[in-house]
Amino acid sequence: MAFVVHLVSLPFPHSSETILFSLENNKRRGVGHHFHSRVSQWLRRRRASVVVARSRLNAADLRIVDSNNKNKNKNDNSDTQTRIIEIPVTCYQIVGVRDQAEKDEIVKSVMDLKNAEIEVGYTMDAVVSRQNLLMDVRDKLLFEPEYAGNIREKVPPKSSLHIPWSWLPGALCLLQEVGEEKLVLDIGRAALQHPDAKPYVHDLLLSMALAECAIATVGFEKNDISQGFEALARAQCLLRSKISLGSMKLLSQIEESLEQLAPACTLELLGMPHTPEKAERRLGAIAALRELLRQGLDVEASCRVEDWPCFLSQALNKLMATEIVNLLSWDHLAVTRKNKKSLESQNQRVVIDLNCFCKALTAHIALGFSSKQTDL
Repeated sequence: MAFVVHLVSLPFPHSSETILFSLENNKRRGVGHHFHSRVSQWLRRRRASVVVARSRLNAADLRIVDSNNKNKNKNDNSDTQTRIIEIPVTCYQIVGVRDQAEKDEIVKSVMDLKNAEIEVGYTMDAVVSRQNLLMDVRDKLLFEPEYAGNIREKVPPKSSLHIPWSWLPGALCLLQEVGEEKLVLDIGRAALQHPDAKPYVHDLLLSMALAECAIATVGFEKNDISQGFEALARAQCLLRSKISLGSMKLLSQIEESLEQLAPACTLELLGMPHTPEKAERRLGAIAALRELLRQGLDVEASCRVEDWPCFLSQALNKLMATEIVNLLSWDHLAVTRKNKKSLESQNQRVVIDLNCFCKALTAHIALGFSSKQTDL
């Protein structure tokens, strides 16, 4: 019996908009540089000797297979049920080489992966399954033509692998090492919906979080701050969803980076065109701005905005009058300006300076006239 898990119908545990702007007071510190620079170094180290083959298969082809293998034992007649998962990847993808790669290239890649340093946090079972799968895939490519294919006879390599459930953590570990982030996330999401995945949740979530970190790195390298921020936030969510992953240093690094990047990401999202498909992300950005403003006015140490007049002025320039009024009520503005001198006397930063105050005042007046609301 076999059944297909359709990935398109499996929602992510939390939408990126929900977790994108979770600006909590994370007290853990100690890492001085931005996370994306560390991940870039990590990726270069992990992939330096691997030819990355991008995803060519549809991850929606993931199948969970029940195989009833009745193996007659010489001593008894007991039946053994083996749980197998079919994953939509080729052996070439597992070891990170191009299709129809030469045997020496395959052997070199396998040896590099075998000797590579495993990311901290995986269980010993995952490490063992990774090595077992690596050797199994090597043998299939070298000695079993159906898995290797034949370029001369135009026979493609077998497009899927049947592996024991216990090897799935090793498979995702290898796939994220060689750059198959999308496959890692798609297969991981589908597998987590199945009860057989329960013993392997820790390792599956870790591979998915590392894949999101790799996606974040690509976003930062393209100067797409919001893409990188969202990927880091998804990685944070994955790590937080399992208690055993909560103490990882990776999580504290991600949380610090999210705090550092929140202001820049907020401005980038507010500057996006006002289109229906971006409406939810804009609401999230305004919510983030409101939270940053609260942190700034409360003089919280976790707030990473260094130049408040400049930051808030840029943010207000990207908002409509209605949004500014909802962000800064008149009573709020009056109290803030009233307390301005006391803040300055305490040598504290001024969050809403005269320029920002005038912009907010103009928004209130403009909205009041346009909507004929005398109280504005």
